[in-house]
Amino acid sequence: MSTMQAEQALAAGRYAAIKLAPYFRPVLARMRFVANNDVPTAGTTAKGICYYNEAFISTLNAKECAFVLLHEASHLWLRHHARTAHYGADHGEANCAQDRAINPSLLAMGLPAPKLDGKPCCLLPKDINAPDNLSWEEYYTLAREAEKSQAPKPGQGKPSNAPGKGNGPGTPDPNGKPSKGPRGVANGQCGACSTGKDEPGQGDPADAPTDGELERASKAVSQAMVDAEKSKRGSVPGGFLRTAQAALTPPQVRWNQKLRTAVQATLRAVATGGVVSSYTRISRRQWGLGYGVGSPILPTYRAPKPRVAVVLDTSGSMRQADTVKALSEIAAIIKLTEATFIACDARVYDKPRTVKRFRDLLPLLKGGGGSSFVPAFEALKENPCDIVIFLTDGDITVPSSNPLPPSVKVFWACINQGYGSHAPTEAYGTILKID
Repeated sequence: MSTMQAEQALAAGRYAAIKLAPYFRPVLARMRFVANNDVPTAGTTAKGICYYNEAFISTLNAKECAFVLLHEASHLWLRHHARTAHYGADHGEANCAQDRAINPSLLAMGLPAPKLDGKPCCLLPKDINAPDNLSWEEYYTLAREAEKSQAPKPGQGKPSNAPGKGNGPGTPDPNGKPSKGPRGVANGQCGACSTGKDEPGQGDPADAPTDGELERASKAVSQAMVDAEKSKRGSVPGGFLRTAQAALTPPQVRWNQKLRTAVQATLRAVATGGVVSSYTRISRRQWGLGYGVGSPILPTYRAPKPRVAVVLDTSGSMRQADTVKALSEIAAIIKLTEATFIACDARVYDKPRTVKRFRDLLPLLKGGGGSSFVPAFEALKENPCDIVIFLTDGDITVPSSNPLPPSVKVFWACINQGYGSHAPTEAYGTILKID
């Protein structure tokens, strides 16, 4: 196939992608396309440089090419490379999980998946018996759990119905790992935009878009999705829309004020200024008085750092809108200070983990069962904190009296849209209503 044919196919694909999904324009406009026939299909770097195989692109019609471009743009929009690095995930398995999170939304838009060796090049959640519209971290965990459940016990051979790893070219291994057959875009090999690790022959030139530019483009895509859905209901796939809404929903509680007040009440801080003095480090003002024998020693001052815990109600009564609002409030909290996060329905999922960024929350969102914060209080006893914030719709069981030390400041952030829309208790804690 000639270079001109590949460029024409690429141009047709870009036109079809922008016409069908104009909200992806901010990211697509910053992507650069470079022919590289050493790439099996197509792959994009973390800076938005898309390397494509001319022969592969030339075989695609406009809609198939649009599928490829929007798939790669979705990796950039969702900042998958950064999330993979933070999660510490296996690169190949993470790429497969991310493809499963993206592809259902593209198929819902009416775009056909490209074919590789005569078979659709498209990983889907059903490959691991999972539902659509989960986060890639959830697909990653489900695939690993499926692999463990199918692993033979010591002394036993491989089960006759256990999935293999070479089940056809471009076909995913049902346990979530890449197959031995050839892989490609949307099928577990998408480049550094997914894993953060450059593939051979793929790198970023000096004039590639900066991280700041791509971050702003990512936010612009989320805003454009929300605006498109408002103007024409159903124009944005549900999986994409939920992600965009969670990223843009503003917090309603002024957590900087609430946390500042709680810090002053719970930590030993100077009443005026809210700082504590220390002599463990040399003061920057010491140079004015000199150093050595006979010179007074000035203290350093620092703002007190509270130990904050956030407990999210993930029970079945929490609707999608409730969870989106709760995540918005949590995002505002962790912008001010790192926090220990606990997801709880009738039990605590995973060990309490410190989160510093919004994307740290995604692999921790588990639940859907009963409603009780009692296990969360037990977990808090083992993870001492100064401030604990519960986000709930109110329909949840809590201890009749506060089992935490009296010095711990408790907040009940109650989502008004929930079925209960009331505080779980007024016996202890400060009630904050979120409409």
